Amino acid sequence: MTMHGIQMAPPKVNVITSSNGGLSTDQIVSLALDKIMYVSDNAPPEIREQAIAFRSNMTKVLLEYVNLARREERATISAVLENNGHSDVAKMIRSI
Repeated sequence: MTMHGIQMAPPKVNVITSSNGGLSTDQIVSLALDKIMYVSDNAPPEIREQAIAFRSNMTKVLLEYVNLARREERATISAVLENNGHSDVAKMIRSI
């Protein structure tokens, strides 16, 4: 594929697996970034460097917000459990 005179390869397909639980925050962020942007190996060096720097900044932002989403989801689950008389389970969820 060619765009603005730059030869581009199609994005790679990623498969990530986990054991003993779901995907880690880093794995989720990596999957999201692969969908959001692709840094071509054939891009001019200046553009490639900017894209890599942007990806690094996006990684930090996404890590922060995925972690926040996970904390908020646990807080919501804990509150529902607590309100339904399961304070022992709510306490375990909060401790994760």
